[in-house]
Amino acid sequence: MGDEEVTSVDGTGGASESNAAIVDEFRSLQQKSDQLFDDLRYLPQFGQKTWQPYFGKTFSVFTKLWKFQQEHGPALESCGALQKWDVGNIASRIGQLYYHFYLKTSKVTYLDEAFQFYSAITSRGYYKNADNKEMMVKKLRYYTRYIVVSLLLDKKGKLQELTQVKCLIYETIDFFGSYMLLFGNTYYCRSCQE
Repeated sequence: MGDEEVTSVDGTGGASESNAAIVDEFRSLQQKSDQLFDDLRYLPQFGQKTWQPYFGKTFSVFTKLWKFQQEHGPALESCGALQKWDVGNIASRIGQLYYHFYLKTSKVTYLDEAFQFYSAITSRGYYKNADNKEMMVKKLRYYTRYIVVSLLLDKKGKLQELTQVKCLIYETIDFFGSYMLLFGNTYYCRSCQE
């Protein structure tokens, strides 16, 4: 009887401990990937020996993070440690890594991979319910990158599908209303028309 009380205090046995370990590992991978990704901007623009090992390490950590969230998604979602936009952020950063590989090597296969990740973000609606300032900015940056990659790959059909970008601009204007008064309405109206 004493053993039953110890093992089933929360009614789940070791499940909550297991979920806690999963969340801790996810957060650790997330923190490590964010740090490596942020450090990429300090690498010199030229010299393959400098950037290539660091990019490889960063990409390796993001690959682990991507696989981990795929394997443990339900457990992470049930604990509130993983939101749909978190998956979008991971996918967006992997797309950015592929895009930067393309810029460094001029290999179109990397650009194709970036396009695949960006397409998946749109089709799965990872940023669909962006509801705060930070997420709206990430959403705009994502669409900008997606448009650039689409233009480089001459995917004009995709650009026509992205008519939602115009709606996004208006949504952003509504969202940031008070912030935009600081910069002047004419600037944003002109941006929308363009």
